Amino acid sequence: MTFNETNLLAELSHDQLRANQTTKRFVVAYSGGMDSHVLLAAMSVLRGRLGGAEVAALHVHHGISPEADAWVEHCVETCRLLDVPLNIKKIKVDRTQASLENSLRNARYQAFSESLNKQDVLLLAHHADDQAETIFLRLLRGAGAQGVSGMPACRVLGNAYLYRPMLGYTRQELAHYAITKQLRWIEDDSNVDVQFDRNFLRQNVLPLITERWPGFGNSLTRHARINQQLQHSMDFFLARELEQLVGNEGKLNLSLLRAYTQEVQLNLVRAWIASLALPVPSYQQLEQIVKGLIVAREDAQPQVNWRGATVRRFQNNLYASAPLPAFDKQKVYELTPDQPLDIPGVGALELVNEEVVKADNGEGWPVLKLALAPLSVRFRQGGERCQPAGRVGSHPLKKLFQEYQVPPWLRDRMPLIYCGEQL
Repeated sequence: MTFNETNLLAELSHDQLRANQTTKRFVVAYSGGMDSHVLLAAMSVLRGRLGGAEVAALHVHHGISPEADAWVEHCVETCRLLDVPLNIKKIKVDRTQASLENSLRNARYQAFSESLNKQDVLLLAHHADDQAETIFLRLLRGAGAQGVSGMPACRVLGNAYLYRPMLGYTRQELAHYAITKQLRWIEDDSNVDVQFDRNFLRQNVLPLITERWPGFGNSLTRHARINQQLQHSMDFFLARELEQLVGNEGKLNLSLLRAYTQEVQLNLVRAWIASLALPVPSYQQLEQIVKGLIVAREDAQPQVNWRGATVRRFQNNLYASAPLPAFDKQKVYELTPDQPLDIPGVGALELVNEEVVKADNGEGWPVLKLALAPLSVRFRQGGERCQPAGRVGSHPLKKLFQEYQVPPWLRDRMPLIYCGEQL
């Protein structure tokens, strides 16, 4: 298929973009390389045909290559010639991670997210060859159905949308446009460094496969599109099922989940975790959750951890959350009316106008009593007792936590408000 401005304009009418927002600005992720230069040049031509939306460019300056500053200069000059505003975002890449590729990718997408506004659409210049490489890499890593669907054409990114309008075009078709338009672009030496998995595939493996099976790239692109359609359909039905399974606080009911086959349980758990905006676990970790947590004995409190998330079991429910931050349970905080109290690792508290929220029976802590001694916030050390509103006598805090079904991992983090030495 020939790449040109008319075909690109048609690609920008993606169903998800039309359904979810009115685009005010298209932001091209511009590295200075051929692919992103083609996209930027074509978008600059389309400016007057985008329904009033602006066109801008975003360059992420990672500083890894000795040529990084020269690339910035090239991008600035190109955008000046195209009369496109350019935002340069400088990032720091964590070189201590096992994979520099992953570290760079994560930092780049974080920069993208931070640079976008609501009703922005970030345009990425990934093409059919990139998609084939992505699918092949994920197959080699044992990805599931969603992974081998490849890169999605459109998805949410922070407050905005990310869209890849060139997935239907090959690198060769984009090169034809670039040469015809006499574009000048930079060549990143790291793109031929075969220590990176993607480059090894691109340089040494895929050319051999394509030579033997010339339609290989198109077949993988078609495979990705079909898989994405199947995944979207499955996600739709999983979301409907989850409406019956998920209770307040986002917890997943195990009694109801057990009614499904194990294969469906795996997909329901994956969809549930994704709905909480947490990193989706690997297939092996999903199996740990389903086989370990669901069948654990009633009084057990097992958990499964992976980067960025934890799933725990309590009271016949599954709870998923980001890792809990560290906090100092020995520290005592002064609580002053109308002054927000930020407790690191816990959250914020504020006593507003010294008002007291009363229980349904009208009982509560009298306002006058609050003035008798300083107010403070502490955390459980063991042996605490208190008298809940409407109850006779004091009760062990441990028993109250059990009665109110407070998850065990949150009990030590529960702020305890003291008036003097009284809880």
